[in-house]
Amino acid sequence: MYYQCKRCFYNTSKKIDMKRHLDRVIKCHRIIESYKYKDNELDKLSLSPISKNEIKIVQYIDLHDEAEDKKFENFDEYISYIDENNSSNCIYCNKTFFRKYELKRHLKKCKMVANKTEPNVVINNNINNVSNVNNVNNYQQINNISINLYNENEDKKVIVPFDEEWDISNIDIQKKILLFLSDNKYSKTIEEILKNEKNLNILFDKNSDSGLIYKNDVDKFTNMKSDEIIISVIYKLYSHLNKFYDEIKINNFITSDLNLHKNTIEQKYNDFNNDKNSNVKNYVKNILIDIFEKYEEKIIENFLEFDKFVSTNEKIGY
Repeated sequence: MYYQCKRCFYNTSKKIDMKRHLDRVIKCHRIIESYKYKDNELDKLSLSPISKNEIKIVQYIDLHDEAEDKKFENFDEYISYIDENNSSNCIYCNKTFFRKYELKRHLKKCKMVANKTEPNVVINNNINNVSNVNNVNNYQQINNISINLYNENEDKKVIVPFDEEWDISNIDIQKKILLFLSDNKYSKTIEEILKNEKNLNILFDKNSDSGLIYKNDVDKFTNMKSDEIIISVIYKLYSHLNKFYDEIKINNFITSDLNLHKNTIEQKYNDFNNDKNSNVKNYVKNILIDIFEKYEEKIIENFLEFDKFVSTNEKIGY
């Protein structure tokens, strides 16, 4: 008998391995097929035995930090691992950092480190290793065709790829002025952008601190760490707000305090990028994830529709 994780579709013939996989502090990332199941069904179904013929073959990529799966002999060995592998997660408290030196500085102050002289995360190293000789034949690319998802009534893509600019055709100049002058320029702008369903291309998963994105027409659905997604989103918002400024200024729609608001946009962007302790980054991250969660049901619906569309066209040979 076999067991298959309904979050990431990793499979194993040993139930104990599946339990270890499911019990990880930082969960495996969810692939698009997993959203066909309800959240409360995932673990139960994953621990239900299936036959070899029932195993679903999908692309499997694990984004969790490999440091979580290692047993370090001492603290210095863990620090060496960070230096050599650019590890970003603290295996004591699971906090993620953007820079290596930030993680090492955090470790000295981490309360859990103070109570544990050595990291003690013990998980089977081979469970999620796609290069494992016993598993390598169980994975294959499903994103091997380039098909755009089109609206049945319009020759337009339903989902704007994450790698492209958002579609802001629904935001007129009056709205751009209001957003530019708003006290919460970044959050208000993303809320307005997401009102256009074509821009719903990110599905966050707090359990694994990652997100499923519709990346582009070739890669299609791809997992990224949440921190990387947030950095990209903030940059795109910064770019759009500056374009709003240029449009407002060129057309002389307003003149009062225009540069003051422009400076605010710059300052917030710099505060985010220069945040050494990740306090600002984590604050922004939580705000943005909360905003995207309002659209979670619609995003899942759109993603599953696209996945069904791709599967159908694979079968007929397109």
